[in-house]
Amino acid sequence: MARLRNPRLGEMLIQAGLIDEHQLSSALADQSRWGRPLGATLVKMGFVEESDLLPALAHQLGTPMARLAGKKICPELLAMVPRDMAESFRLVPLFIEGEGVRKTLHVGVEDPTNIAALDDLAFRTGLKIKAVLVATSELSEALQRGYGTSALRSATPSNVASASRSSRTQSDSEALNQVLLLINRLVEEGRLDRNHLLDCLKQGTSVLAT
Repeated sequence: MARLRNPRLGEMLIQAGLIDEHQLSSALADQSRWGRPLGATLVKMGFVEESDLLPALAHQLGTPMARLAGKKICPELLAMVPRDMAESFRLVPLFIEGEGVRKTLHVGVEDPTNIAALDDLAFRTGLKIKAVLVATSELSEALQRGYGTSALRSATPSNVASASRSSRTQSDSEALNQVLLLINRLVEEGRLDRNHLLDCLKQGTSVLAT
């Protein structure tokens, strides 16, 4: 069963008056089945609007919030956080503040209570980590903009054409090898005269013509 992430988040939303106990129970049951973050589950089930969810959570958690729509993420920051980690922990690097030992990496997250993810990132980067609450939908878009899709989907038309030509060349080469093997076998079995073969090649006629 999928791990519940994080029931305390739901309790905060109840305190903020955005959902009730029954809605939280339904959302937790749905989350255990599909594994989505609780906030995203509540929005998907229509229990709360994403535009209401963010300010309420930011207030309850005392966490800053940010909007990511249309904002470009620095490639140097993306290089600091491996793609698999960013996608697994649902976080995206935003900016670095401070110098030296006081340097802090601010990351956009949909669940600031996931301390284990933030601690892991701090260990990997050697930086202090500050969580910034962002909308689930905007986080997903930012991850795609920053890290892109699979190599196949991100291939340029020229790369696709080159790969296609390479595939056709390999296919043609394999077909030619098969023909040559067939001809050699026919010659060895005495079913094809070698002199007849040479004459056909000179005249450009079919090797197997009678």
